[in-house]
This record gives sequence, C-alpha cells and structure tokens, in this order.
Amino acid sequence: MAVKPGWEGRFYEDRAIKDKHVTDNPVAIPAHIRRVPETNTPALTKEQVEEVLEAIRAEFDSPRIGLSAKRDYAIIVLMVRLCLRTTETVELRWGRFRESNGAMQVSFRGKGAKPGHLPVPVDVWQVLQ
Repeated sequence: MAVKPGWEGRFYEDRAIKDKHVTDNPVAIPAHIRRVPETNTPALTKEQVEEVLEAIRAEFDSPRIGLSAKRDYAIIVLMVRLCLRTTETVELRWGRFRESNGAMQVSFRGKGAKPGHLPVPVDVWQVLQ
C-alpha cells in the first residue's frame, strides 16, 4: 500500500489499532486539548477595546492583581496598536525592541515565520515601560 510521505507514522498507528495491538492511538491529541476551529469572530470595536482597557486600568491599584492588570493592559495596547496576532505577541521578548533612528522598533516573526519589523508609537512604548 502506497503511503504519502509524512503519513507513514499515521498509517502504522491506524494499523496497530485495527490489528488490536493497542486500544487507541497513543499519540493522538486528547479531545480536551484540540484547538477550536477558527471562526469568523468579528473584531472588537474601538469602544469595546476602550471598555476592556478601562476595566483593566481600574485594577492598577489593587494589591492582589495590580501587577497582572498592568501587564495585561500593556499586552492589549501593544496588540491593538501594532495589529499583532496572538502568536506574534506571545513570542516577543525585550531583546526584540530596539532603538533605530531615534525611534523604537520591534522585530517579530509574522505569519508563515516571515520576519516583521514595526515602529513602536511613543505612547505604546511608555505603556510598556
């Protein structure tokens, strides 16, 4: 039986289950971990983003969650203002922020692992500091 390249492992797993060598696929991703299929969820409106940021800002002085609130605020401002995807934001590190020609710039790995560079607006940089 011809198997497509890269599918050899999948063939053997299915065959082992069929031949009752194992009861289920030992390398299958558990159902509770599987990713939810992407949907056409509409983007937040400017007013909704402002409401979220205001709710987070209200927690800045909380002794219990103030630091987390400031972190969340900075992440959301960065994502919204620079139009970064979640995966692009998660992979950011301080070392990716650099000063270039008197302005801050961030380097990141974009969709398809393509390198990206964006200027960081002054007000966003102030939030990050």
